[in-house]
Amino acid sequence: MSLKVSGLAYNSAQNTPILKNIDFQVAAGDFWVILGNSGAGKTTLLQLLSGLLPASAGEILYSGKAALRQHMGLVFQYPEQQFFQSTVEDDISYALRQQGLETAEIESRIIRALNGVGLEYEELKRRSPVELSGGEQRRLAIACVLVNQPHILLLDEPIAGLDAKAAHTVLKWIEKLNTETKLPVLLTASSLEEVNHLAQKLLILNKGRQLFCGEVSRLATRPEIMTEVGLRLPLLLELGHKLKAQGYRIEQPFKGIDEAVGELSRIFRGT
Repeated sequence: MSLKVSGLAYNSAQNTPILKNIDFQVAAGDFWVILGNSGAGKTTLLQLLSGLLPASAGEILYSGKAALRQHMGLVFQYPEQQFFQSTVEDDISYALRQQGLETAEIESRIIRALNGVGLEYEELKRRSPVELSGGEQRRLAIACVLVNQPHILLLDEPIAGLDAKAAHTVLKWIEKLNTETKLPVLLTASSLEEVNHLAQKLLILNKGRQLFCGEVSRLATRPEIMTEVGLRLPLLLELGHKLKAQGYRIEQPFKGIDEAVGELSRIFRGT
C-alpha cells in the first residue's frame, strides 16, 4: 500500500489559506511525525487525510485511487472527552454494532484492538471509561479506532496532557503496533523531543507551509529549520550535530541514550 499526497491545500470558509502545497508519501510500516507549533496546520492536515474536511486543491491517493475514509483511523486530541457509553465494552463496540456485525466478530475485533494497546477485555469491559487512568483512556480511544481495521493510523498529539509515565506507556504501544503489524502511523506533535526515538520520517509545518519533509537524519544537517519554527532539535540530535561540526565521525543521529553512549564511547576510545 501507499498513500500519496500531492499539492494538498485547504482554505477556510472565509477563503483564508490554512494549508498549501503539501506533498509527501506514506509506505507500509512508516512512522511519520508531523511537527509544528499551534496554528501550523497539523490537525487540519489529519482531518483532510481522514476525509473530515474537503481539500481545496490537490489530491490524496491510496494505492493509486482516491482515498476513502475507511482507510484512515483518526484519533483526536483529548479523545477521552468523546466517550459517551456507560461501559468500555459499549463504547468500543458502538461503531461495530451500527454496522450490523455478528456478536462473535464484534468480540473478536474488540479483543484484538484492546490487546494491541495493552488492555485486557475481560478486566475492563464492564468498567466505565471515566474510571480508567488517563493513559488507559488514551489507549482505549486508540482501540476504538483500531476495531474498524484502518489501513493508516492518524494520531493528533496522542500524549498531550499525560504525565511522563502515561505518555511513555502510550507511545510504547503505538510503537509496538507500528513495528509488529506494519500499520503506518502519522502522529502530530509540538515537540520532537518526546517522539524522536519513534520518528522515521518528519514533516514540519509552519503557518500552513511545508518546511521540511524526509528522513529525520537529514534534519541534523539543517537545524535552522527548527529555529525558523521556534523549536529546538532534540538534545541527542543536537549533540550529534555539534560533534560532527567539531570533526568527529558520527555513524548515525542519536535516537536514544544507548546509541549516544555507544558512539561517545567509540569516540573516546579513538576507534
